[in-house]
Amino acid sequence: MRALLFKLGHIFVPFLLLVVGFAAIYSAANYFLVITTGWLPLDRNLVNGWLPGVLGLALTHVVLSPRLHALKPDKDGDTPYAYFFAAAAVVIAPVCLGQYWLSAEAGRLVHVDRTEMIASAPQAAYYTASSVCADRDHPVVTEHSELSGKHNEDLDFHLYVLVPICASAKPNVWIGLRYNGSTDSGASDAVKEAKYKAFAEKSEKEFDALDFAKVTYFESLGHTTDRRVYEKALVKRGFVTPAAPIILIPHQAPFESRGGSKLEWAMRLFGGGAVVFLLMLLFRGLDPERMEESRLPKSARKPHKSAFLQIFVPRRDMYGLPVLLDLNLGVYAAMVFAGLGVVSFQTDDLLAWGAINGPVTHGAGLYRLITSQFVHGGVMHILSNMYGLLFGGLLLGSVLRKWGLILAYLFCGLAGSAATLITHPTHVTVGASGAIMGLFGVLTVLAVLGDPRVAGARVAILANCVLFAGFTLYLGAAMPGIDNSAHVAGFVAGLALGLAIYAFPWGAPLEHEVEPDAGEDVGESVAPPTPE
Repeated sequence: MRALLFKLGHIFVPFLLLVVGFAAIYSAANYFLVITTGWLPLDRNLVNGWLPGVLGLALTHVVLSPRLHALKPDKDGDTPYAYFFAAAAVVIAPVCLGQYWLSAEAGRLVHVDRTEMIASAPQAAYYTASSVCADRDHPVVTEHSELSGKHNEDLDFHLYVLVPICASAKPNVWIGLRYNGSTDSGASDAVKEAKYKAFAEKSEKEFDALDFAKVTYFESLGHTTDRRVYEKALVKRGFVTPAAPIILIPHQAPFESRGGSKLEWAMRLFGGGAVVFLLMLLFRGLDPERMEESRLPKSARKPHKSAFLQIFVPRRDMYGLPVLLDLNLGVYAAMVFAGLGVVSFQTDDLLAWGAINGPVTHGAGLYRLITSQFVHGGVMHILSNMYGLLFGGLLLGSVLRKWGLILAYLFCGLAGSAATLITHPTHVTVGASGAIMGLFGVLTVLAVLGDPRVAGARVAILANCVLFAGFTLYLGAAMPGIDNSAHVAGFVAGLALGLAIYAFPWGAPLEHEVEPDAGEDVGESVAPPTPE
């Protein structure tokens, strides 16, 4: 009974308060700062999905991780991470679904007699019109294609169509339509061309068959990636107006059903998830020592190292990996908050943020050989690269953990960037994969030659090198849209750098470094720190 009461009071009740409090506070902030006032003009998918996901993970880590520490540890002595991720899922999922429901339900509806009156009507999220007039004969059409899938196995077609509202020489109100298709990215050019032609013909038939009289309401398109595509198309065609264009997305479903069943599912996820988490707690034992320690004042508890802090927060004894991770993730976050998208970024935006491209990479533009190493094309691109950087940086921690790791990253990345510029001068290329492949090249040399600084992790290093480096090279050869020249050049540069590091040891010392506190008497047995 004592253990049950401890689990309820120490873990489960704070967990419930976290879920309810986070949902209430985040929803209120979204409603007042984004939906109704527009004070924060953020991308809708960012506000409704990605931002609550990141904040939910951080809050779960801060609030629950110390409390979950009282649970019986796994065989390796660590807190069972399944409980953290289960709690984080229950914290995040209902909030995300709730935001999509809130953004749909909270918008204001304005009725006009004719669609031409929308330009002078009060600004609203939704409009209805008794009479719809659209100039089908003068549409603005733009096309876009992109690679998708975990390994770029799909080639997606997007056709964006803007139809101006009638009775305006310089229209500022448009009806936006988007048609989508896809094909296998590994298919021949002839097959891709045939697939696109069939897609274009199908889209044209759907456009001709669309009856605007059946539209029940129009949704005013907010800050999304689609809006950026529409606006760029209008600027390219010369439709520049003082006020931002109003882009209307037509809907034929009843207005009352716009929110769908998202709120209902959010409540189900909260209720069901809370029950599952409670059952998980009931079937997990407590560690008596940790349990008693948790009752002590915070100042009297043993300090617990946070894996998050060790990886992402630079320290005097290891700052190379945190700096590189933070720079890459920081650039991606800056692009997201600049409104450039979340899942993927457009080519012109990548160029503006420092991508490699032959026509602009000359003279002062050579800085792109460096900046391109910290820019990524989308969320899957950066996640896969940061996975490789994390493991490569951790495995190199016994050799390079300060500025040496940063220099190795930049050196190998420069080799990859130069190879890209030579072999694909017209391509727009970004990413850290060349630099990361170089780190694995360094590891390969040190492990094969038996460097004593990595002797304890030799098997793990070779296994990761074969899996990550080998798989990356395979994907680069098998999948279109992946620049394998950067991978090969980065890896070769890493091999050369590894030979230099082995021949002239200049990384971390072989002995364990001890950094004494200020004023502590240091004996002769402590190895002095070697500058890196």
